[in-house]
Amino acid sequence: MEFTRTSDWDLVAKVITHPRIWRRISDDFACSPEDWRPLDHPKVWYVTAREGGKLCGLFVVVERSPILCETHLSFYPEAWGEETRKGLREFLAWLWDTTGFHRAIADIGQDNPLALKLAADCGYREFGRNPEAIQRRGKLIDDIWVGITRPS
Repeated sequence: MEFTRTSDWDLVAKVITHPRIWRRISDDFACSPEDWRPLDHPKVWYVTAREGGKLCGLFVVVERSPILCETHLSFYPEAWGEETRKGLREFLAWLWDTTGFHRAIADIGQDNPLALKLAADCGYREFGRNPEAIQRRGKLIDDIWVGITRPS
């Protein structure tokens, strides 16, 4: 899989607001998908993931410090499953090879067991939970924090 940082805001918005992605990442207080815009900030990176030239989705990396980043992935439904798992594993290798980050973290709503399983399968481990911190479709759910440390 090939990873490339992008500032193509239309492409980023198209992926993130895809209806089957948006409903898993937005909450009851999010703007409409039509109004959502990527954050143009030097500490926020959007990284496309392509397999054989075909766009599978993208990763969002938020630099929290020179050694810590927050990661999020948005893959098209056609790439869900093994392709997403492969993509996350290869992305982490790319992240460790091309940056100075020592640790990557992510937060996942408890209502997304497939994302939690994907993270666990790729080496992320739960380190914290924020009870009832997200409201989706009128229901309060826990925000689960997971992390992975650069292999030694």
